[in-house]
Amino acid sequence: MTDNASRAIGLVARTAPVHFAFAVVRLRQPADRPALLALGHALASVAGDALPAWLATIPAELPAAVRWVVVPWQPALGPALAAQREAVLAAQDRHGIDRAWFHQSTTRLRADVDDLPADAAGGDPDDDDRRWTAGPPPRRPAAPLPVDGLAAIDERAAGADLGIALKLAAPPEPGQDSVLHAFLSLWLAPYEGAVGQAGVVVDEAHGAVQLWASGLTGAIDTLHLVEHLFAVVGALHEVVPLVHGRFGAPSIEARREAAPFVFAGNPLLATWLEEGGRGVDAALAQPGPWSAREQAHMLRELAIKVTTPVATLPGLDEEFEALVADTEEPAPVAPPAAAPPRRRAPAVLAAELLAERAAADLLHRRGLDVLRPLLAQPDPGEVRRARVVRIVGAAGDPAAVPDLVAVLEACANPDGLTPSGRPELVAAVVDALATLAHPMAITALADLVVGSGAALDPVRAPALAALAACLLAPGGRRPISDKVVTAGLALTRSSDDLAAASAIWAMARLASTQEPTRLGRVRAALEATTASAPAPRLARQAGLRWLGASVAGYADELSALVRAHLEAGQHQAAAVLAALAEPWPGELAAPTLAALSEAPPLALRVLARRVRTGRGGRR
Repeated sequence: MTDNASRAIGLVARTAPVHFAFAVVRLRQPADRPALLALGHALASVAGDALPAWLATIPAELPAAVRWVVVPWQPALGPALAAQREAVLAAQDRHGIDRAWFHQSTTRLRADVDDLPADAAGGDPDDDDRRWTAGPPPRRPAAPLPVDGLAAIDERAAGADLGIALKLAAPPEPGQDSVLHAFLSLWLAPYEGAVGQAGVVVDEAHGAVQLWASGLTGAIDTLHLVEHLFAVVGALHEVVPLVHGRFGAPSIEARREAAPFVFAGNPLLATWLEEGGRGVDAALAQPGPWSAREQAHMLRELAIKVTTPVATLPGLDEEFEALVADTEEPAPVAPPAAAPPRRRAPAVLAAELLAERAAADLLHRRGLDVLRPLLAQPDPGEVRRARVVRIVGAAGDPAAVPDLVAVLEACANPDGLTPSGRPELVAAVVDALATLAHPMAITALADLVVGSGAALDPVRAPALAALAACLLAPGGRRPISDKVVTAGLALTRSSDDLAAASAIWAMARLASTQEPTRLGRVRAALEATTASAPAPRLARQAGLRWLGASVAGYADELSALVRAHLEAGQHQAAAVLAALAEPWPGELAAPTLAALSEAPPLALRVLARRVRTGRGGRR
């Protein structure tokens, strides 16, 4: 033995009438029934008059030997306290006690609290000792571990349920359920008569537990109850190490299940805020005590919270509400040089993270099942739907195509954007449909290409590129109207070099799916193109090559130009030009392809994978 005091923690003198007290004993080796009976008799001075009743609770046949034992404790003074210390010290050697923790509750809500004067029963009653028989119970402002969901707690406790799920740092051991019940009683002991039902749900498979109470009366102040719970959780953490928590009471069904699932919080939120996507990947690769099922719930929850406006989800964590709010920051009063640097909204960062994971096929498919229905739900500003569109597009989720087409049809028509159409949302849908390349989108994309109104101009060239991708997809080849061909060729003559280059390449790909007359019309138009700017000129060469013509080599110039745009941060230009190499693996020089693979925008890194593998295909 080293420090005996450190092995009998909390064994102190009684300071007030005790309403509830117990000792948690951790043994060095699991004990069977005879060993438990012997331990109880050795601690007779600790248990006092409660010993016979406690011995009677030990079943004739234990399901398993236990290392954890909860013994009743009758706090004492003077010689009686000394006798208890001697008994614990002796039992350390004789009965294998590794450590013991002692806890007592010495106060309760006064039975006549409703009869107190207004200045005591109202206002801020937590600071008025007159509400308690021996002063308020211990409380702390926060738990010693991360706890989610504080904002979901209703400040009006009357009739409410309150609970907390806790993730154990190690798998549960036989006997720990009695420890959890003891700490539940320690939490609720001061509120006797003001609580209806209470209990503990134990998820042995996932090493998580949930303490809960229901039927709370109006005599309980919720803040006081929560801060007292924090103190109890802190005491439990010293006995049974915990890693995370989450406020929430289990459903009635979960309380009755033989094998319940307890989800005790989502540490991934803090991880991606602090470390980004790589941190999340590292956390998932080294899960510690978290199971695959728990990780799937984390990713689903992250997807829902990130892509749903705060106002539509009552009960989000306060810290999350502050982090994912979509409101703009107010303009700084001080001059720009004195203003703090603006950070991108964490909601944007989270959406990017989910899109990254989706593109890498690391987003759980059940997360997509949760996100997909949001495509049919308009929201103010369409911020949420645009984020969801990018995620399902990056995931290559074919089940989302009908919803994406419906969004496009609701936002745009041949006369331009509808009153509910947002350019950013339309652009996101077009990009997603280009990635998904599904024939179902052909009609809607063709309508965008030929639609009237200046509001459609920014998305015409991308829509033309997406249309070509859909026509080239399996089962996509079908005749398109001369009106589409005429509109597409007009885009190839755009004064915007990047838009012209994108249209030239798209028209070559589109023409390869059409009958000879239309194909010949497009090929003749491309041969007659005399653009001198690098982007449209290179697009013309790639387009004619796609259509089977013999063209001079341009790979070195293309690689150098893509690399120059990447180094200048001109990502859109780099994307338009790199797409010209997509059908021909090895077209881009290795250093350029490496730079493309490391570029910040997700779209460029996805494009790099397509260029490397030739996923653009040949006609």
